[in-house]
This record gives sequence, structure tokens and C-alpha cells, in this order.
Amino acid sequence: MASYFLVADILGFSNIMENLKDEEQTRRIYGWIELVAETRRKTGVKEIQLISDTLFVKEEDSVHGLRRLLQFARLLLDDGIAKSIPLRGAIVYGEVIWGELTYGKAVVDAYRMERSLDWIGIACSPEIPGISQMWDWELVVVYPVPKKAGFTQYVPAISWNVPAAEELTKHVSQDGLLKDGDIIGWDVVSKVERTIQFGMYLRHGKANGLNPALSESLYPMQWIESLQ
Repeated sequence: MASYFLVADILGFSNIMENLKDEEQTRRIYGWIELVAETRRKTGVKEIQLISDTLFVKEEDSVHGLRRLLQFARLLLDDGIAKSIPLRGAIVYGEVIWGELTYGKAVVDAYRMERSLDWIGIACSPEIPGISQMWDWELVVVYPVPKKAGFTQYVPAISWNVPAAEELTKHVSQDGLLKDGDIIGWDVVSKVERTIQFGMYLRHGKANGLNPALSESLYPMQWIESLQ
């Protein structure tokens, strides 16, 4: 049946497995499990599956179900980055067969969307039902979410407390995400910069009382330049 569906992955998970010793790997895995469990407890979301670093969450087709899932996504991002668990995810709506083997069109759509994004954050499919009731600078806003390729598109994006540049860079390069002595790569720098731009946009929108359902410009740098 049709449901709201979230898929999220840890960015840099393979690095964690390669760079840390067994006991440190275990600590990081338990930190991930605890993060999901605590977020679940805080929001009341029930249907969750963890497969290594990939998280599946299904919510009922209702206003309350969508709001729970959006709140879950925001908390996951906020609390995850504080534990050096950077996440990228997508929320879609559609058919999901939930069980020992979870599958369906929505699963494929969410996975494809998540893989296309180039930032730390969670975005929603453009026409997700019920989203018009959810616009809020503290929950979900319209934004041209950065992608690896393809057309620029306004989509609903989960609002979260993006740390300042120095702190965010630290959180995405420590605790196994980067080898000791290694220099951070451009693939990571790109995601960090684009995430920081989103954080600046959120702070700007809230401070100036803008409409979270209307993006100011197609390119984030356009409004950043206008602030000078």
C-alpha cells in the first residue's frame, strides 16, 4: 500500500570500516544503532529497518504520519552530525511492501533520489502529498537541493541545525571518516560547502521572516551575494 518512505545512508561508512580497528568499528556501529533507536523513541515512528549503514523508515499515509517522518528526519540529522554520523537521505511517497524483504516502487525511487544528491541532508520528492501543510523553517523548506548531475529543481528539504564550517568539517573528518594524517578530499569539501550554503539559507530565511515555501533564487550563491 502507499506510504511515506525514507531511505538514508551514512556518508563515509566504508571509510569507517577500513580505518578503524574492530573494537572501534563496533563502537561506531552501536552509536548508529542507538541514534536510530533514540530518534525513534522521540518521534513515535514505528516501522524501521537497519541494514548495515542503510536505514529504511515507513510511515502511514496521513498528515500525522508525514509529520512524524519529517520530524524523525530532522532529529536524525541534528543528532547524527553531533556524533560524526553524516547522513544523506530521501523521502518519497508510493507503494512499499514492508517485511523481511522490503521492496516496491517507492523503495527504488527513494534509493535513486538519495544517491543523486551531493550534500549532507535529506530531501523529499517534489510532489510528495501533504507537504503543503508542513512548510516551516524548523521542519521543511523549498530549496534547490544540490545534485551530482542533472537539472536544478526546487524540492522540499528537511531543515536542520547545520553547524558552522569549522565544526561541520571536523565532524565529517574524524572518528574513522578520514585516516589520521590524510587531507580531506574535494568530494567531501563539495558536500560540506553545499551543506553550509543550505545552513546559511535557513538562518537567513528565519531571521528575515521569509516564506519557507518559496525559494529566493535558483542558485544559492545569488542570494548570498545579495547579502554583501
